[in-house]
Amino acid sequence: NNLGHVVGNCFYTAFLWTPEAGMIQLPTNDSTRPYFAYDLNESDWVVGQTYFQVGAFWDPHAAMWRGDSIMDLGTLGTGRVSQANGVNDSGWVVGQSYLTASGSTEHPFFYSPSTGTIDLMPGSTGYGYAHDINDLGQVTGYYQPTVFSNFRAFIWSLEDGMQDLGVPSGFAGSVGYWINN
Repeated sequence: NNLGHVVGNCFYTAFLWTPEAGMIQLPTNDSTRPYFAYDLNESDWVVGQTYFQVGAFWDPHAAMWRGDSIMDLGTLGTGRVSQANGVNDSGWVVGQSYLTASGSTEHPFFYSPSTGTIDLMPGSTGYGYAHDINDLGQVTGYYQPTVFSNFRAFIWSLEDGMQDLGVPSGFAGSVGYWINN
């Protein structure tokens, strides 16, 4: 972030580093299972993946750490696995989730407290991943329009939905990773 704070992983353990406090191990629900931190915002809200107990199972879900608390962002459909990749300064989160317990299809998602978790590819049989979100709420990532098609970069927003960014001439696919403000 703009404060020079860093998130990452050390032997499957998520951390936040700040110049003031140094290396801070993020809390987890089960210290025997791996957990990961992938992004943070200016408030040091961290997103990634950790295990949550769901019935009799421990499933890896998209998560947001705010201080010592961990929020389960859930999954899409009946999926058991999700991961958060990006967070903006409003606390809106993006990532991907399996749609079914069998893990056959993965779709990108958007989460905000007011909308809950939204599938960015409803009705699609292809795969998709959301990697980043800016402070305007614009999301980028990549998707397959149909199974076995090439990946395509996209930009998505609540107002405009998903827009395919195309593919440069002479290439088979494209991928969106980061978006600025």
